[in-house]
Amino acid sequence: MDKLFDHIKNAQKRIQPSIFRTSLLHGTLLSRELGITAWCKWENRHVTGSFKERGASNFLSLLSPEDRKRGVIASSAGNHALALSYHASLQNISCKIVMPRFAPLIKVRSSRGYGADVILAGDNFDEAGEHASIIEKQENRVRVQAFNDPSIIAGQGTIGLEILDQLPDADMIVVPVGGGGLISGIACAAKHLKPSIKIVGVQSDWVVKKTNHTAERIPYASIADGIAVKSLGDLTKPLIDKYVDELVSVSEDEISDAIVKLLALEHAVVEGAGAAGIAAALAGKLPKIKGNTVFVICGSNIDVNVLSRLIDRSSAKDGRLLGIIVSVPDVPGALHLITEIISQQAGNILNVLHDRSFSAKPAYVDIEFTIEVKDLPHQKTIIDALEAEGLTVALSEHP
Repeated sequence: MDKLFDHIKNAQKRIQPSIFRTSLLHGTLLSRELGITAWCKWENRHVTGSFKERGASNFLSLLSPEDRKRGVIASSAGNHALALSYHASLQNISCKIVMPRFAPLIKVRSSRGYGADVILAGDNFDEAGEHASIIEKQENRVRVQAFNDPSIIAGQGTIGLEILDQLPDADMIVVPVGGGGLISGIACAAKHLKPSIKIVGVQSDWVVKKTNHTAERIPYASIADGIAVKSLGDLTKPLIDKYVDELVSVSEDEISDAIVKLLALEHAVVEGAGAAGIAAALAGKLPKIKGNTVFVICGSNIDVNVLSRLIDRSSAKDGRLLGIIVSVPDVPGALHLITEIISQQAGNILNVLHDRSFSAKPAYVDIEFTIEVKDLPHQKTIIDALEAEGLTVALSEHP
């Protein structure tokens, strides 16, 4: 019997007092949208909002009394930090976290709220890790790897046990992939219980783009910061090679669309990494199978400002936001005329911007409107109504 599989089964018993069994639910609307039988394993429902609690709880529970006194340190893009901070506080263990400078504010604040000492250093996970190594040696702390550790992998692998206990007829599990700890644990557990099951990993193409931008001074940002890891671990890669059937990649735009789609169809707030599997399905990048497909929704820690921007972008792409620039004489009543026409056509004005400095004609003002509309035909109706009054209308580049 595989040693890791034994470790996973033992981890399930070990973490049971502090980790609850997350729900596995059929997505009715999601299934219709994707054209498959879709199930979601809601790992974003843990106290700290991600699956990372499983690995953190298992790791800390295995520490010796001496190591508990030393305290722990970790580098993290966010969710590992939250999970470790929370479970270290439960077990009364001192915890330091090194995060990249551009980590989401919600994750920084929450980690500190759980009692961890948070240090911001480096532009990404790898650079933060280098800084954590320095502190580890200086303070003789126990390093807790985010993914490249047997105890962490085993903790995450308990998800695989739960999935096949909750849905024995699962035919494929789709898992987000960053450093590989989540998918290697799930794949090991699932393949031992059901060798015929298909395991597909979904990466962000951030990895490729980051490699091509290493010489640039400005960091290459990712909407899926939780899986923005440049390479797999030396422990996770062999496990992925052994147990995972296929790896696919998705773009930032595809992930963004999936976040909004999950909000609309499943009424769930999900972070970029958590939406990666759905992104692959929406983009037609998953293997075609008949049967039950399980998507591991691994986290929900997304900044509300980022989420708001994604919703606006989605609305613009779907034709539900109209951006126009109307040039009118700079006289009293001109703005009222425009707003009255838009109102008569059932447009909802969200934003208005006057520009007197750069208008094309003297004594004229360019007024930019952002308008909430129903669809593309509704956009045309509003523009036609404005032009029927002799107004000059141009589309704005950024509604």
